[in-house]
Amino acid sequence: MAGLFLLEPAVTGDDQQDRFQRHAEVYRRVNALWHRGQDQQGAERVCTEQELRRLAPEMNLDEDMVTLDEWLPFAVLEAEVRSLAAYRPGRSVAPATLFVSDTVRDGSGDEVPEARYIAHWRGLYPAGLAQRAMPGRHMEMVRGDEQLDALVSALCEAISVSAGTGDRERELLPA
Repeated sequence: MAGLFLLEPAVTGDDQQDRFQRHAEVYRRVNALWHRGQDQQGAERVCTEQELRRLAPEMNLDEDMVTLDEWLPFAVLEAEVRSLAAYRPGRSVAPATLFVSDTVRDGSGDEVPEARYIAHWRGLYPAGLAQRAMPGRHMEMVRGDEQLDALVSALCEAISVSAGTGDRERELLPA
């Protein structure tokens, strides 16, 4: 097996529940503002959009990504972070590659510090955890060419490395 690829999953745990609940509340507020703004015009709409944009950094989004003209799945994002508050990942016997963005490496987001972040995932993947730096912020991990190139490169390397054992693995799998 070539292993698993982890695109900067969040560290979860009892000590992280409040953080996810705060994020959920922001998404709930943004969703309500977005829906309210759909029926507004003029100065009232401008004020609502400004309020939306002020909340963008709390969602790890650039301000220009949050507008009343562009819908984002705020209710879905709220549900996702509420579920993260309760989620506890299990250990895996598979080796893994962990992609880590600038957001975690430079501490510019609200994730735990990098050393704790890496230690958390290393503890869950005792068969081995390779670490890959992913350029850009967390929310850009699969949006830009540079990020996709880094991901494709890692996948191609994993395929090359496992090519020698690939025939044996295929023999063990039912047709």
